Amino acid sequence: MEIRQLRYFIAVVELGSLTKAAERVHVAQPALSQQMAALERDLGASLLVRSAQGVRPTAAGENLYRHAQTILRQVEQAGTEIKSGHAGESGTVRIGMPATIASMIAVPLLTRLRQQHPGIHLCLFESSGTYLTELLIQGRLEMCILFRDMQTSGVACEALIEESLYIFGAAKVDGKQPKIQSLADLAGLPMVLPSSDQNLRILVQRSFAHAGWKLNVVADIDSLVILASAAAAGLGYTLLPWSAITHLAPGRRSAQCIVDSGLSRKIGLCWPTSLPTSAPALTVRLALTQTVHELVESGRWKGARLHEITNPMHST
Repeated sequence: MEIRQLRYFIAVVELGSLTKAAERVHVAQPALSQQMAALERDLGASLLVRSAQGVRPTAAGENLYRHAQTILRQVEQAGTEIKSGHAGESGTVRIGMPATIASMIAVPLLTRLRQQHPGIHLCLFESSGTYLTELLIQGRLEMCILFRDMQTSGVACEALIEESLYIFGAAKVDGKQPKIQSLADLAGLPMVLPSSDQNLRILVQRSFAHAGWKLNVVADIDSLVILASAAAAGLGYTLLPWSAITHLAPGRRSAQCIVDSGLSRKIGLCWPTSLPTSAPALTVRLALTQTVHELVESGRWKGARLHEITNPMHST
């Protein structure tokens, strides 16, 4: 098994096509197919299933994919550290964040790293918590911020903050905008929320069900920008953290209803327990927790309360 074969294999799995993978790794497709066949012979297992719809990994292939990600990342990091002579001060770190968190923390974190650790190259992915968790378990991310604060199978989690959610919108009922003072006032009113598998939707559904209130969702919207815009346009009420309202509806907030809903969500920094943590990843983890502290303590992250954070440099 060779390093180049692992690179080829990763490309095939991620692209689902031998032709596209051959273009990515700059080899002829017949040569790539031969390398994949050789890899299967060396390991004594079928790694790929070929069909008219493309190529997908077998169970053994999925296992190899996770290991290959780790191996190649360690090889890359070893080369970077040896060349630079500064372990932890250089290398690539991949981190994921939901859109509401990225709107608050991404730029301050990037600024801190550029100023204090210019040798670290940050790759930042913005997506839903469900997809980020999948990437984390697959080993395609070193860490991500998720709406949780407890460890689960294969994923370690360190509590960061608890963030309040605010009622936001300007929907009218019978030509009049109702007076909204609490979450109970939303019972039966039109609401726009993320789809049913998203953390925010689950939280709202549970709260309404527990209180016995009617939840009237008129649209499922998984785009944060569209969700905030729809609420601001009066299509329905929604629940968002203050950071999202500030970034996505500036200048329009005075005309909207903004009320503390009494609901909050816990946010944690997570990383896979099955993979070793690189020195650059530990550096980014510490920089991220420091950035969160500064944003909350300075009052720039309104509605956020700090958890007691252990020293992430001691967590592996």
